[in-house]
Amino acid sequence: MAGTGSKRAKGKAGIAMNQKPGAIGVVEVSFYTNGLVLLDSMLKASDVWLAGFQQKLGGRMVHLIIAGETSAVNAAIEAANRASQDIGEKNLKVAVTISNPHPEILKQLNLNEKGAMYYGICKFKNRRNFGI
Repeated sequence: MAGTGSKRAKGKAGIAMNQKPGAIGVVEVSFYTNGLVLLDSMLKASDVWLAGFQQKLGGRMVHLIIAGETSAVNAAIEAANRASQDIGEKNLKVAVTISNPHPEILKQLNLNEKGAMYYGICKFKNRRNFGI
């Protein structure tokens, strides 16, 4: 159906960012800079998007939440585990993939059903792309 053209924002892999993600990845790491290193490696490793970034304890504990297709999130979490060797393995606390997350999980993480944060880092110029 050429010419119909979807008006939804697409991620790098053509995933509509305003649709429910197939999976989310949650990473907990010590220190803000370590979080940036892991986030960089995850985003470069696969076609995922940043759904949330939370700092606790003045940046000494950082929670990263990524979203995308299940295989892409798995690849990103594996990349985070590999990158933990660069930042010190003891600094990476948890790195997990949650496939097909239940709406209550998304609610607990302050995400809407489309995988974008209600508030926080996802204050983008064009919020319509994220359905918020």
